[in-house]
Amino acid sequence: MNFNRIKKALIITVVIVSGNIVAQSYQKTDLGLKFSNDNMNVEVKLYGENTIRIIKYPAGKSFVKNSLSVIKQEQKTKFSVSESNHIISLKTNDLNIFIDAKNGKITYNSSSGKELLKETGSDFKPFNDAENPTYSVTQAFQLEKDEPIYGLGILQNGKCHSEIRMLK
Repeated sequence: MNFNRIKKALIITVVIVSGNIVAQSYQKTDLGLKFSNDNMNVEVKLYGENTIRIIKYPAGKSFVKNSLSVIKQEQKTKFSVSESNHIISLKTNDLNIFIDAKNGKITYNSSSGKELLKETGSDFKPFNDAENPTYSVTQAFQLEKDEPIYGLGILQNGKCHSEIRMLK
């Protein structure tokens, strides 16, 4: 047998097989999905057919979110996940969530396709809070012209530590 011929055939086979592998940027879980890009980690957790929770935090960091206001627990919910052209789609019977895997921006649609809410950006900037390293978080959404919103941000020590910008 000619060793060079076998080597060439093996290299061609590896190239053909690796060309058919599609990289998946997300990890499906029992209760939603997780994904990471260069800047952030995103977790989508299902609380039912029409209730989801999105948790974002800087890439390379771990995060456990304990909340005084969210007392409901995640629920096993029927959903599907797919990805096409860097857009991750999570669908339940009531909601369609589209996440841009490049920048983490999320669009929320009804099951009929009507856009409910569209995120236009988010950011984490490190800062020192009384010798405790933390982050200033910015998140922006596209709202309807006269749409009001309530209950965003957290006030500590007389300073708002999160900023939510609404674009009209």
